[in-house]
Amino acid sequence: DLVWYLDGSLLDGKWPECMCTGFAIVVVACDGSLVAYGSGIPPWWCMSASATEAWALRTAVSQCPFLPEMRTDCLSCH
Repeated sequence: DLVWYLDGSLLDGKWPECMCTGFAIVVVACDGSLVAYGSGIPPWWCMSASATEAWALRTAVSQCPFLPEMRTDCLSCH
């Protein structure tokens, strides 16, 4: 009865020399209590917010023996 929330972001995307990507994963119980959280940096070739969020999805799935219930605001990950 857990929900995994995924989010990826891209900062300074206009300037490739300065761009920075990252993601976060938050796991919440059905009563709203925080169970776990974490963040990460995707590989260098994730050069968009969508790619970064897809990497967050890959990371979440790789950590579970079953497919968890997940929420994301990235339409390309639905």
